[in-house]
Amino acid sequence: MNFSFPIQFNRPDSTPERAVRPVLILFVLFMAASCLSAQVKSDSGPEYHFNGAVNATNNGISLIPTFSLGKPATIIELNAGGERLTFEPQFRFSLEGQPWSFIFWWRYKLINTNKLRMGTGLHPAIVFRETPIIRNGQELKGFVAQRYLAGELNLAYYPAKNIGFGPYILYSRGLETGVVKNNLFLALNVYLTNIRLGGQYFMKLFPQIYYLGMDDKSGLYASATVFFVKQGFPLSVSLIGNRKIKSAIVSKEFVWNISLVYNFGNKLVKKR
Repeated sequence: MNFSFPIQFNRPDSTPERAVRPVLILFVLFMAASCLSAQVKSDSGPEYHFNGAVNATNNGISLIPTFSLGKPATIIELNAGGERLTFEPQFRFSLEGQPWSFIFWWRYKLINTNKLRMGTGLHPAIVFRETPIIRNGQELKGFVAQRYLAGELNLAYYPAKNIGFGPYILYSRGLETGVVKNNLFLALNVYLTNIRLGGQYFMKLFPQIYYLGMDDKSGLYASATVFFVKQGFPLSVSLIGNRKIKSAIVSKEFVWNISLVYNFGNKLVKKR
């Protein structure tokens, strides 16, 4: 992909080269650690994986559904690792090829049983904000790269095979000047999977109610995500709706999004 616009960190002395370099270093380090973890596990026989999904969306809803890009977007999600430790980067672009955000998830499954699942994660992220930049006396459309560091804790209890619920906690810290420093996302999730629609067609429904705190402002919201899938078919359709209940945060009353999702994946086993 060929970009013709400058990207800078949100600092006066930043340059495009300095903006790109930390992203590349983080990507290489996390990918190397992920591959090393998978290799160590594979030497003892278990399988490891590399899979992902490509989403084409009309609105580009963020990781926190309160916010959206506001225009069509492409989201690339990858997942590599073993049974417990995985590296899950996400790359988000507008359909014009402009960067939106890069998120480098590093996740670990603490508990993974049929009834109880508990996981934790950590990620550095780069969020790109469009801004005018003066270069050689000429005003250009550029993007400022704002860095964040975040951690999560996810707990889910499944009283039945396809029914689960549990809390999710995400905290992120803004590392640049002029951005929201403390972001807290607390959600209660419900997981309804493999709802048969007839034949080989299924639906997955994930409603949630959540609290969002951004420095001294906060709000309460409700959202739901639904997937329509066909067994054994790589394409699926997802819908997301987000409704503001009460909030001091500047956001839309209702945000929605529809996506066409292509899933792919491989499982590999190294024989002893």
